[in-house]
Amino acid sequence: MNTKMLWAAVWILAVATTLKAERMASIVVDSSFTRALLNAQVVVLEEKTAASMPADSVLKLPDSAFIPLSSKSFLFGLAETSRWIRFSLVNNSLNPRHLFLEIANPNLRRIKVYQYWGDFLLQSDSAGIDFPYRQRHIEAQNFLMPVHLRPSDTIVCLIYVAPSYQPANFDLYLWQRNYRMTAQATRESLALGGFFLVHFIFLMLLVAVSLSFRIRELWYYTIYVLLGALFVFSDIGLGYRFVWSNVPYLQKIMTFLIVNLYTIFGTQFIRVYFQTRKRHPRFDQIFFIAIGISSAFVLFVLFLPLLPLKFVYLLNVLQYALFLVCSVLFVTLFLRTMNRKTRYWSAWFLLGFSLHGAGIVLTILQYMRLLPHYSLPSWLFEMGVPLSFYTQTLMMAGMILEIPIVLFIAFTRFKYILKQNERQAGKLAELRANSMNDLLLGVESERRRLSQDLHDGLSVNLAAMKMKANLMEMQSEGKARDAWREMMTDLETAYDELRRISHNLPPKSLFRVGLHGALEEIVQRARMLRPEMSIMYHNNLPLLRLSKHAEVNLYRITLELLNNALKHSEATQLSIQWLLHEGEAVLTVEDNGKGFAPDKAAVGEGIGLSNVHSRVAVLDGTLSIDSRPGHGATFVARLPEASILAKEEERPEKKRSFF
Repeated sequence: MNTKMLWAAVWILAVATTLKAERMASIVVDSSFTRALLNAQVVVLEEKTAASMPADSVLKLPDSAFIPLSSKSFLFGLAETSRWIRFSLVNNSLNPRHLFLEIANPNLRRIKVYQYWGDFLLQSDSAGIDFPYRQRHIEAQNFLMPVHLRPSDTIVCLIYVAPSYQPANFDLYLWQRNYRMTAQATRESLALGGFFLVHFIFLMLLVAVSLSFRIRELWYYTIYVLLGALFVFSDIGLGYRFVWSNVPYLQKIMTFLIVNLYTIFGTQFIRVYFQTRKRHPRFDQIFFIAIGISSAFVLFVLFLPLLPLKFVYLLNVLQYALFLVCSVLFVTLFLRTMNRKTRYWSAWFLLGFSLHGAGIVLTILQYMRLLPHYSLPSWLFEMGVPLSFYTQTLMMAGMILEIPIVLFIAFTRFKYILKQNERQAGKLAELRANSMNDLLLGVESERRRLSQDLHDGLSVNLAAMKMKANLMEMQSEGKARDAWREMMTDLETAYDELRRISHNLPPKSLFRVGLHGALEEIVQRARMLRPEMSIMYHNNLPLLRLSKHAEVNLYRITLELLNNALKHSEATQLSIQWLLHEGEAVLTVEDNGKGFAPDKAAVGEGIGLSNVHSRVAVLDGTLSIDSRPGHGATFVARLPEASILAKEEERPEKKRSFF
């Protein structure tokens, strides 16, 4: 009987040992081991009180005190109590194994890792943002704890996770040491380097465009992008590692501070971009209140480590709720402003921000423990691309995707604005040309009126005075007769000058016989005034197809250049040619006179040449001058054929009058 009872006891003990072994989470490390994600291979104990248990007491707890992890990641959320994680490591090889245990959350306040061989404590390590970064034995943004396994050895690991200011969510990795420090470190460095390099280039481009165009909403967006990159830099642990490594206080507040500033500038960008103050006042009021709340959060964040933990958690929840509300409002505003004209832009804009925003929303839902079974790092690990980043990988991918989409939208809209500006510039140039044409036509009309007044008024009076003076001369004798004869000479000179002025004011011959006849007349008059000068004239313009304002301008240009040659050139030969060649009307006025220096003449350019430049410019043409002292002068005016020809509806059947 005693023998049977003894065997029964042995059997019960064996079964109990087997059950204990089954409940104890064991990770087998063999000779080919490189990495493992331990999230689903450990058991967890949540302490019931704020006071923490000693590690030796936790080691002795029965397996029933621990529960397996219910999700693919450690989603402890805003926990006010501590957690213990337990698992065992078994070296299934004949060689020692050097490993790293990595806790992928650089924002945990305090963690402790205990390694036991049986009841004997082999090693104890502490880390967290309560300690300066320089106290860490291994430099990395996450917490790396060395683990040494002797051949065929088994150890039990206990990890203590204290309550933190942020949600105590993380992933737990086990790495072969050399693999973690070489291949994995290179992969993560390249990923982070590419992420920040793309953002740096994008920011430089945004700053350059903002300085060039001074668009207010573009400045808000630039700051928004900068704060997004700074958030990742801080949240992923790089800020604590490289910038404020000896100031744990900054690490405790920096992520909260950047998130609130990120919310403020993102909301302000949306307000300015959509002009909510004018177009959507209700949305604008809510956005303004959200900016005010985030600004108040900034004041609390500055003293975050000094506040009670419950109050910090309340601030977290309010901040998450505020961000979710703003996200819903942003999407609603996008959809509300989408119409036939802006549907294309709004769709691309929404796509650019959707993945980025989805990453943030999913992170918040995880923080609030409303999405327990989602773990993108676990999925990437299973796909063979492990990335031990604490920051939501989907959010980082969305931030990268946002850049080309925003650049595409900006480039396309810039082309659209450029075309609009070109159209406006074209309309303005056309309006300016029409205004100049109207001005020149008005000048010609005023010249005609003034000529008529001189002819009908002053010329008649001078003729009457001349007749009276002639009569007085006939009735006088001696010196009086000589005086009246001198008066007659002066009146004759004044009368001739008045006739010359009256004749030059309006192009009478232009109205009477057309452009060709008017040009022939002024050339013939020049030949009479300067018989010693050989003047050659040629014209092959399509005279019947010219517009009315072109006829006046062509006449005035020719007259000014002809008078300029007669007055100043002292030439013996003068050539005037109007030619229509290859879509251009070309005027060439060439003389063999004394010439001049065009650069010096331009400084004190007279009224004549200035008028020529103005009239050529009105016809969209160019005027070039080739001259030097002692070698004559050549003036060449080139006018587009389209600028001088009348439209079909403006061409009369018969010869038309100008006025």
